[in-house]
Amino acid sequence: MRTRSRLTVGLVLATALGLLLMGRAASPQVLTNLPCPGLQFVGAPNGFETRTVSTTVIRPTVAGSLASPSYATAALAVMVTETAAIRYRDDGTAPTATVGMFVASASVRVICAGSLERLRLIRDTGAGADATVSFQYYAR
Repeated sequence: MRTRSRLTVGLVLATALGLLLMGRAASPQVLTNLPCPGLQFVGAPNGFETRTVSTTVIRPTVAGSLASPSYATAALAVMVTETAAIRYRDDGTAPTATVGMFVASASVRVICAGSLERLRLIRDTGAGADATVSFQYYAR
């Protein structure tokens, strides 16, 4: 089951990145439809982590460390919820199980660099089990 889950995450990440790259302009690194204001290109993947999201507010480990090379050079992160619904806030305020941006299981969100440091996650009140959330970071 773990291999199947990692394969699913890989496919979802590949699909998300493919969607980001669909607006590719003439230059191989210039993108026209990125969701992050002012961002015109994305470099290579430069970090990955998987976190368990439960009833206590957490933040991404890599994003939580300003000294981390992945965070310091991240243009954005692709966040994939794998097993249960979560809620998040990217303004530095802790979400609750009922208040925050809802993300269903098997969903993909792009988190821009400016929001990574402030990102907080918690399991949604309707989720029957802990959520597994993966982050793929991309360099500037």
